[in-house]
Amino acid sequence: MDYSTIKLIIWDLDETFWSGTLSEEGIKIIGDNIALIKLLNSRGIVNSICSKNELKQTEDTLVKLGISNEFVFKSINWLPKGDRCKSIVDNMGLRYCNVLFIDDNLSNLNEVNFHCPGIMVAEPYVITELYDYFIEKPESDPKRTRLSQYKILENKQTAKIAYGDNEAFLYSSNIKVQVEFDCVNEISRLSDLVIRSNQLNFTKNRMNENTLLEFINSDDYKAGYVKVKDDFGDYGIVGFFLFSGVEGVHFVFSCRTIGLGIEQYIYHHLSVPSFDVLGTVVSNLVDSKIPGWINQNEIKNKQSENCIKSSVDNNGLKILIKTACDFGGILRYLDKYEDYIDTEFSYVDVETNYFVEHHNHSTNIINLMNDD
Repeated sequence: MDYSTIKLIIWDLDETFWSGTLSEEGIKIIGDNIALIKLLNSRGIVNSICSKNELKQTEDTLVKLGISNEFVFKSINWLPKGDRCKSIVDNMGLRYCNVLFIDDNLSNLNEVNFHCPGIMVAEPYVITELYDYFIEKPESDPKRTRLSQYKILENKQTAKIAYGDNEAFLYSSNIKVQVEFDCVNEISRLSDLVIRSNQLNFTKNRMNENTLLEFINSDDYKAGYVKVKDDFGDYGIVGFFLFSGVEGVHFVFSCRTIGLGIEQYIYHHLSVPSFDVLGTVVSNLVDSKIPGWINQNEIKNKQSENCIKSSVDNNGLKILIKTACDFGGILRYLDKYEDYIDTEFSYVDVETNYFVEHHNHSTNIINLMNDD
C-alpha cells in the first residue's frame, strides 16, 4: 500500500477508531487515534466517517471528544457501507485509488472494495503504520486549509441537494474567479496541483518544483493561476496554466472545482487555446460554451457598458432619459456612465407654476390653453 497517494481516509468507528460498540456496551477512547486524525489534517490528509450507528448519539460523542470538526462528509446510519463510501468519495470529487477505508469487519471491507474499485482497504492494524509514516512527514498544511476547503464543499453539497436545480444553484452561488500571474510566490501550491491533481489535469505533465520554476521564469512561456470563491467560502488557488503559443504545458484544476465550470471559463478566458489533452478527464472543453454563472456582475457590467457605448452615434449624441423626477434617485447607480447620459425630468416652473411633464410634450399645450 502506497501511503504517499492517500488524500482521504474513511474511518469505521466501533472497534476501529475507538474500542467497543457505542450502541451496546459502550466505548473506550484511543487517544493515539485522535492524535493521528489531527496529525493527518496538518499534513493535508482529510478524514471522513462511515459508521453503522445512531446519528445523534454518535455526533454527541464526537462533539464531547472535541473532534467532530476534524471530519468531513460523515456518514452515520445503519445502511450498507458500500454505496455510502462511494457517495463520500464521489461527492468529494476524489478518485478511489487515493482513498483508504479502515474497518475491523472483513465483510465491510470487501463490500466497499466492490463498490469503489481501486480503493485501498485495511483492518485497524494499519493505524500504527499510518502514524509512523506521517509523523516523519513535514507539516505541509499547518493551517489545515484542505480540511477547511472540504468543509466548504460539504456545506455546498448540502445546499445543492436542498436547492434541486443544479444550474440555478450555480447561479445563486455567486462564483467569483480571479486570474493571477505572480506564480513564483505560489510555487509550492502550483507544484502540488501539477503533481497530485488527476481528474481535471488536462495535460498531466508531471514535473518537480525546480523544473516548474524554470518554465515559469522563461520568457517563452505564459503562466498564471486561478483563485475561486463564492458565497460558501474561499477555495484559494484551484487552477494553473502554462502555455507557449498554442503549446499547452499545463492546464490543471483541483478536483474540488468539479462541476463548477471553472476549467471551461478559463479556457475561454485564454481565448480557446489549442492543446493536446492527455489521458482521461472528467470535463470536456467546449468552444462555444461560457459558464454564465461565473463572475456574473462582471459580465452584466460589460454588457451594460457595451450597450450604452453603442448608443453614442458619430455626432456625439448621448442617451436621453425623459421621465418623472423621482427617477433621479436611480442615477447615482449610473455615475460611471455620466458621459453618455442626458436627462430631462418633469418639474414645476417656479415662475408660471406650470407642471412640466417634459419638454415638447402635449401636456404643456393643454396647460397653456387652460391658463387664466
